[in-house]
Amino acid sequence: MLQAFIKTNFHLFLCVCFFGCTPTFSAAQDTGTASLKQPSLNHIMKRVGKIMLDLYPLIVARRELQGPEIQRIDGDLSEMSQLFLQARPYVQDLPDGYQVSYEFISMYLGNLRYHFNKDDMEFTRRQLYALGEICSSCHTQDNTLRTLFYGVSRHHFVSDMDYAEFSYMTREYATATKYYDKYLKSKSRKTEWELIQPLQRMVTIYIQVNSEAQALLDLLKPYRTLKQHTPETLSELEGWIRGLQRLVQRNGADGAKTVLGFPAMMAEVGRLLGPLENSDEPAAGSAQLDVMRLWLRGRMYQYLNSNPGAHEVPVLLYWLAVADRSVAYQYYFSLSDLYLKHCVLQYPEHPYAKRCLAEYENYMRITYTNQGQRIPEGLENELMLMRKTLTVE
Repeated sequence: MLQAFIKTNFHLFLCVCFFGCTPTFSAAQDTGTASLKQPSLNHIMKRVGKIMLDLYPLIVARRELQGPEIQRIDGDLSEMSQLFLQARPYVQDLPDGYQVSYEFISMYLGNLRYHFNKDDMEFTRRQLYALGEICSSCHTQDNTLRTLFYGVSRHHFVSDMDYAEFSYMTREYATATKYYDKYLKSKSRKTEWELIQPLQRMVTIYIQVNSEAQALLDLLKPYRTLKQHTPETLSELEGWIRGLQRLVQRNGADGAKTVLGFPAMMAEVGRLLGPLENSDEPAAGSAQLDVMRLWLRGRMYQYLNSNPGAHEVPVLLYWLAVADRSVAYQYYFSLSDLYLKHCVLQYPEHPYAKRCLAEYENYMRITYTNQGQRIPEGLENELMLMRKTLTVE
């Protein structure tokens, strides 16, 4: 039921974060076509955010929609698709990580349109509702903060958790942390997921985005005493704390902020993700290892967004795909397959293109074939295109 979904997952909406996904260029970077096109791209994404804000009452309405309301969703979906088409030339000037996130959202909108045309309004509303989670895959790729909304305060939201999630999606990380803390310390009954998710958010903020291992360690330790812990949630928290302690012991209090060069990152990949040169599978995970892998993923994004050489990008995309798949807690979707497709189709002559294709085929096998399902026709066609791309002389 949509009502139950809305009641338990309000924080997944917040699609207004779309137009915060665009990276801000510093003065040193503010050269070339990217800086010239940036205002236009911001304008496009801001319009997308405005559409989603206006659609929100229909998405969460606890009733069947009427004809005019369905027509409005039809028009808004069409306009958003057009806006994303307009954004494509500008996104092509951005680092590869942002391009992958853009492609994911574009595909997501196409899937929404397909189900809307099938008159599956329940699915359409649920998927519109969940887009905010996807936005975070883009937002947490760098540590540039952007104030997207002015005058949106706690009283606009039903709960501290709702406001914390809004702040997280719109990159107001200090506010998000403050209200996650208030929510966690409140007496409201919480499921295991409702207890763990705010902690996961803070781990992402402090480790992947800000690289502040000691600060996160100090923040997490008091949560050991939360009365609503189960053995499972407490074990997860203790694992993160052990992982953070290892990071601090190895790198020093501020060592997590160290910018890794390519050779150093390769060494960390071998240590934290396993001997990938000899295996298609990452090393088995744990809460302790997860937090260190999340730190490494942040360093990968940092390096990828620094405009590395073309010979390094496919390797980074492969590493990111494996890292994304290996982290035990993740969004309800994965960008792994898109990193791998981007690697093959954009860099077919690179030696890692074959590894990306092999990993993609493995991903399809695990996701579909091993589950007794057929690979969907659209994905099978993409797989054939990728194979053909690598066989062209």
